[in-house]
Amino acid sequence: MNARILLVAIVITLTGGGAAACTADPLDVTCQEYAGLGETQQLDLAARWGSPARDRVDAAGRIVAPRYRSDLLGYCRTHPDDKLKDLEITFR
Repeated sequence: MNARILLVAIVITLTGGGAAACTADPLDVTCQEYAGLGETQQLDLAARWGSPARDRVDAAGRIVAPRYRSDLLGYCRTHPDDKLKDLEITFR
């Protein structure tokens, strides 16, 4: 009986932890962390960063992701502690 209670407690803990991880903001990373990611992950985050609704990315977001990635990497070289979620695009 104690083994079942332990198993149920483990399942509840893992499920709750997984749900919390899924709801975390993927853009809550520093520039330094972003620069250390692989190209595929950087492109995914760049597409999210440039999308108006950051929780979903459309085809246009994927098209411009390489340019945003390049811009983010350039900015991040001199601002390693800034978080992607706090950066905004400014057109001039």
